Amino acid sequence: MQPNRFCIALLLCSAIASHPVSGQALPVCPPLQINQALPSGQHFSAWRDRSGSEAQYAQLTIKLEPGLLRPQLESFLRKHRDVQTMIWQLNEGHYWPTAFQMTSPTLDELLARLLRPYHMGIRFYAIHTAEIY
Repeated sequence: MQPNRFCIALLLCSAIASHPVSGQALPVCPPLQINQALPSGQHFSAWRDRSGSEAQYAQLTIKLEPGLLRPQLESFLRKHRDVQTMIWQLNEGHYWPTAFQMTSPTLDELLARLLRPYHMGIRFYAIHTAEIY
């Protein structure tokens, strides 16, 4: 048998064997898991240790200044989570009192450490929306 005919015969046999009617359907692919540790727009190579030995995740840092919390948090979320719309269910005049800097390995951990002491929470939606409650 010629190589081209052999390849076609092999493909046809595998297609027939995996047809759902034969009871041997292909397995279902697992759901996509997105690593939240990397902010959008960043490449994994940018997070490697400069020595190149093993992958080290960079720390995320939020810097807050005295003033309204909403514009500072919105700016941070636009930069690191590509949020385009904010639903703000808190008092619009929530004032951040001092210069403050917090660092954390993941965005989720950073936001939890920032918001939890003030009994605030955040929900992210797939339509580039965040809800602060």
